[in-house]
Amino acid sequence: IGIFTPDWSTGDDCVSSFRVHSSAVKWLQFNSADSCLYSASYENIIRRFDLAHMSFMEVLRLEEDDDAFIACAAFRHDRHSIVCGMGGGSVMLFDSRKPSEKKFQLHNKTVRSVAIHPGNDFLLMTSSVDCSMKLWDVRKLTGKQH
Repeated sequence: IGIFTPDWSTGDDCVSSFRVHSSAVKWLQFNSADSCLYSASYENIIRRFDLAHMSFMEVLRLEEDDDAFIACAAFRHDRHSIVCGMGGGSVMLFDSRKPSEKKFQLHNKTVRSVAIHPGNDFLLMTSSVDCSMKLWDVRKLTGKQH
């Protein structure tokens, strides 16, 4: 993970570089609730980077599984709940403040994209390498949990 400066006149455009994951980083997103940067990788770990303290903290660690890797993620509007698209076609919901996770089988193959509707936090759009896009009501996913 590299953090860059917008001042290109210095010649050295990389301010800081961090190696905090042992495999490819699949997702980076700032969270407006805590001004931290979140990252996820194929090793099934999500980390939070606190820029003020220049420190990383592990938020979530899942068992390494070839079919259940974190492929993508997005924050829900409460800015604490994260939706992860997984290999194997599942979607996982978890709250970054407390370790609780729910997993739902929504596709036949890897979920490559997840998006939360900007006006309705219950509407989740997913896309998959199974060539489908699906719209879900998060409140009604209970029957698909595994």
